[in-house]
Amino acid sequence: MKRIISILTSIVLLVVSLATKAVELQVVTEDLAPFNYVSNGKVVGSNTLLIKHLLKSLNIKYTIKSYPWARSYQIALTQPNVLIYTINKTPHRERKFQWLGRFPLTTDISFFRLAKPILVNTNFNDLKNLRIGTQINTANEQFLIQHNYKKISRVSHLRQTVGMLALGRIDVIIGSKAQIESELLASGLPIDTVTHIKHAFLSAPSFALSKQSSPALAAKIREAYLQISTQDICHIMKLPPHQCIKPNSDALR
Repeated sequence: MKRIISILTSIVLLVVSLATKAVELQVVTEDLAPFNYVSNGKVVGSNTLLIKHLLKSLNIKYTIKSYPWARSYQIALTQPNVLIYTINKTPHRERKFQWLGRFPLTTDISFFRLAKPILVNTNFNDLKNLRIGTQINTANEQFLIQHNYKKISRVSHLRQTVGMLALGRIDVIIGSKAQIESELLASGLPIDTVTHIKHAFLSAPSFALSKQSSPALAAKIREAYLQISTQDICHIMKLPPHQCIKPNSDALR
């Protein structure tokens, strides 16, 4: 009897292995330098390095594309066999995806305004009465909605939000300092165009599989991630060791 159970278990494991190897993942992300962005027609960045390493180690075939965040999010929300990164795990999203792992980074998300406001009498102590720019279906948008901000201007890309701020169409933007400075430079504006107002929240960048995908595939990728040491993650992502703090396994469930 034990021998029969052992044989059946081996067959099940073999079938699962073959099924996951046959899947070709659609990997989607956004332009979010330095973590994931397009350079010379290829998706690169520190977070991209980890995703590519994981999938290569598992012999999983994949294609990887960068879209505006709202499109990547919609693809991952509605289609099977989609891996999405860099995505914050929030209560609103928790049951919508199969969560695989956390990047060993946290990002300070804050409010910023023009250093020289177009309307000089604007009261920046009362943010809920100001026009705030963000991007569609982001954790930043969810934060604003959750905290009852009413005057929210939503667009597809942070560069559009920065442009709206520069033209005075909005009063404040929400995002990380590094991302906003990157978009300012890409738009030909100096980084001191904006100034920090106050902290909003700390993000926890993650990667996840679409809900319609195989749970066995999700478990396989998650387990492969858990087997990588913190030191190796630093090496794979080409990050200084002090920036790599790997979450425990409970944070990934």
